[in-house]
Amino acid sequence: MRMNKIEELEHQIKVLDQKKKELEVHLEETIRETVKIALESAKEQKIKRISKNIIIVKYSQLMGNPWNPSFYEWEASAKMLFDYLSKLHPNKWRSELQTLYDKRNGNRVDLPFKQMVWFNSYRTEKKPIPAEFVKRIIDKL
Repeated sequence: MRMNKIEELEHQIKVLDQKKKELEVHLEETIRETVKIALESAKEQKIKRISKNIIIVKYSQLMGNPWNPSFYEWEASAKMLFDYLSKLHPNKWRSELQTLYDKRNGNRVDLPFKQMVWFNSYRTEKKPIPAEFVKRIIDKL
């Protein structure tokens, strides 16, 4: 009687392990799809490019906005956004993006990145990305 219960529990553990592996694969696929969505949104940006690393930004666009190149090039913004989101569980991405968008500062969203300055001393650096870009990703998710 006792042995049957042990075998049954071991079987249930194996089934749960298999289900966990399947869910991890599904999670990985979801992450890839989300990254693809962000990159597609980045490619929708109408930007004048001189070369791979040089873009044209009008002076009027700079007024009141950060002078950070990744703010004006959505592909770089997508990279920063994915770096930020990769530290979170994927099922929290949409809600985190919505929270960031709701707390936007004008036409920009500030991504907080924690950096170690000295041993156990940290500081938070905020990197701006366009709010319009974040909104497009939220809409696509």
